[in-house]
Amino acid sequence: FRSAERLQRGIAINSVIAWRLMALTLVGRQLPGCGADLMYTEQELGFLGDWALEQGHPGPEDLGAATRLVARLGGYRGRNHDPEPGHEIMWQGYSKLTTATLGHMVGSKWTQIRRCEQRPGRRSVSVHDCSSPADFSAETCPSRSNGALFPSTKPSAPVFTRTVIRPPPPPALRSSE
Repeated sequence: FRSAERLQRGIAINSVIAWRLMALTLVGRQLPGCGADLMYTEQELGFLGDWALEQGHPGPEDLGAATRLVARLGGYRGRNHDPEPGHEIMWQGYSKLTTATLGHMVGSKWTQIRRCEQRPGRRSVSVHDCSSPADFSAETCPSRSNGALFPSTKPSAPVFTRTVIRPPPPPALRSSE
């Protein structure tokens, strides 16, 4: 920090983060039966649910389960003789949770995998680029046409199609008309 004012701002922000981590840890211990949405956002719970399913752990049905999943992200093993997760493990887990949740949100928002029908005899995956969410409709995006690409053929084995929606360019880069 180059000045006392910047140092003061940094301490203020870090104090809020430390308070939240302490609250996550202690409330997760004291009130494990409460709803997980008391302390976690919908996006965080969405990622935790997907991650738990992938890892073979129970999902975040309540606050205690969600807290243990965050602790597992931070390296908590959850063995029978282990004490409840502490503040440092929760800090490491919450740090990973914020990064992973951001990636989970971006991945589910901008890249959507759709099932399309494939033409008999062809084994290929097609990629369709849509420039905006308005283009992501059944009329304009081939991956949303539900078989209308090949109306004369009967449905065969489905193939995965990756649809990429790209955000519009910044105003400075748009061509002037």
